Amino acid sequence: MSQQEPLVIPGEPRLSRRIREAANRDALGRAAVLSGQGDLAAAARFTAAALLCRGGDKPCGVCPDCRKVLRDVHPDVLTVTDPDHKNVSVEILRNVTADASVLPNEGRRKVYIFPDCSLLDGKAQNVLLKVVEDGPVHAAFLFCAANSAVLLPTIRSRTAEWKLSPPPETAAEDGQARRLCELICGGRAAELAARYEELNREEDPGIFRQMLSALDGNMNNYSAILLLEYRGTRILLPGDANRLGYGEIAPADLCAHIFKVGHHGQRDGADAALIQAVRPRAAVCCASSDRRYQSAHPELLRFLLDNGIDLWFSDCPQLPGLDLPPHEALVFSIGEEGAFQAEYTRGGSPYETAI
Repeated sequence: MSQQEPLVIPGEPRLSRRIREAANRDALGRAAVLSGQGDLAAAARFTAAALLCRGGDKPCGVCPDCRKVLRDVHPDVLTVTDPDHKNVSVEILRNVTADASVLPNEGRRKVYIFPDCSLLDGKAQNVLLKVVEDGPVHAAFLFCAANSAVLLPTIRSRTAEWKLSPPPETAAEDGQARRLCELICGGRAAELAARYEELNREEDPGIFRQMLSALDGNMNNYSAILLLEYRGTRILLPGDANRLGYGEIAPADLCAHIFKVGHHGQRDGADAALIQAVRPRAAVCCASSDRRYQSAHPELLRFLLDNGIDLWFSDCPQLPGLDLPPHEALVFSIGEEGAFQAEYTRGGSPYETAI
């Protein structure tokens, strides 16, 4: 039986070796900054695995803790985000500091990953300062930043910095399939492919289901976003993407007269910045009638209405206070230069009532 290759951060054998050596000396400390232009998310998972690993050569990649960390299903590794605000709010970070005092569920440590430190303003970072400096010994903090200068000097002085190497200027393509994946998924194609490979290798049914659920939860924002224009009327169709799925699309390119709300109208389907960029006259929500995942969220619907947007539904969700005529279809008749008419139809008979 051949010996298993050591786990490494993709494209970072030297940094992987340095982190491994520190972990084996129990010298990773309570906080680290992962900086540079490489795969910061992979580097954070590698470091978290090293902190939690129970094997002999950390991270071993095969112990239960390593396997769960690398598949984003470990209960003691928490990624700190704030989907409801542009920047991570002080309230979220106060919850982190409170949670840090709670003992780990099953691991040796509790690891908090901050995937984009440009979303932490000075006030937010100051909330973290005390717990980073004097927090419980079981709590560890990993800060990811393309440039570590986005962190306050008081935070940087209390952390070790691990720098990823800059990517090579010329990288060979791996073939047409990889290129297609890059076109569809943007810069995260390698990460997505790696997740699929891990999923295919997993033999434990329980972990397989957890991995599949985590992967499925991240897939929405790989949806193709279509902007159709017909006779001067623009229609934006974002697939199942939520408000974070628009990536590097310029706001001017999102402007549309008709906007299909992403993610079935769940609360994260749109926010103020997105609506300001799109500036739609009408929004369409495909809610799914059972609203299994809190689709057609009342707060999002109220937000759209408060912004003077006509609201239509392609199906018939049951919502309190929503007097929606039963219908089989929603039909838009497109005119010229932004002119359109919408109507619900049933059995060929039209309704013309927007919410």
